[in-house]
Amino acid sequence: MVDLERSPPSSNSGLLRKRRRAKVACESCRTRKRKCDGQEPCGTCVQLEYDCHYGLTLKAPKRTPETPRGGQASTDAAEPPGTGQNPVADTSNTAEPPYLLNLENHARIYESESQATYPLFLHSQAEPSSCACLSLLYLMMEQLRAKDRIAVPGDLVLLRNCVSSSKQVLYCQECPRRYLSIVQNGTMLGVLCMCIAACYARALETIDAEMKRASDANERKQLCISTSNPEALHDPSSLGNVLSSFSVDIAASEWASIMRRTVKVEIFGSESSKENSFMTFIDTLQERQRGWHQTPPAPDCPSTYRSLCDMTGPEPVCLAIVNEAKKLVNSFKF
Repeated sequence: MVDLERSPPSSNSGLLRKRRRAKVACESCRTRKRKCDGQEPCGTCVQLEYDCHYGLTLKAPKRTPETPRGGQASTDAAEPPGTGQNPVADTSNTAEPPYLLNLENHARIYESESQATYPLFLHSQAEPSSCACLSLLYLMMEQLRAKDRIAVPGDLVLLRNCVSSSKQVLYCQECPRRYLSIVQNGTMLGVLCMCIAACYARALETIDAEMKRASDANERKQLCISTSNPEALHDPSSLGNVLSSFSVDIAASEWASIMRRTVKVEIFGSESSKENSFMTFIDTLQERQRGWHQTPPAPDCPSTYRSLCDMTGPEPVCLAIVNEAKKLVNSFKF
């Protein structure tokens, strides 16, 4: 008969020996999947100057009389950290998971790794720009991009304000001082012109679709007529200063005809006032870009930027974009 009490537990002792021989990787090496020697600090972190630390959940709990063989710590008693271990906070009585308690260490690791990986990108600081032209252009293009549908006549005010705000970029005195600012200013203004032209095209499509819907439903359209100072129409601060308004009931076809003429005036202007129209802005932008290419305003402009802007050479990209916007507008049927 075999004496179970005196026979050595070969399977359990082998498992314990394997656990004693196993090495636990530190958090930095485990995250980056590098070889770790288990020292504190380990050789890899010392060589790469990483923050070496060991997570509390990665180390096997020390066997105590209160700890069962399954490895689960007893809730009745908790063992203080040993003298040879890293001093870590006791998380047995906290509701926060261990990985949330090491957020500061993870933040330091990420910061040190980023600085080691992209040192030139992080430490090089560009000179602060004295104008906000690029930000203004992106904001206006984002406003237009977010419009799923161009409402008429409501969104015509948005397009008018975009043209009015673009004049600040057109006449900016800071952008012509550096070559990259010149390229950004001219190219992005051309892209904005394409966006505005595309929105006017969608406005005409909205007019046609609304006329068809109202005609099929035998529905009449309401037209609001307001009286205000004509000179204040292109002033965003005076848009709400309406003296009086009237509402008339008209047929859908008549409403569509009036709306098309309204879009046409917004694009080309009226006989008495064309300076605030969209096409006047495009013509002014083309004239400015030709002047910049013929006589570059910035001293750091390369020789390739200079162009006569005639039929003998290739057309500059900025002028090509503006010409595409102009072609789109000229294809409209009012």
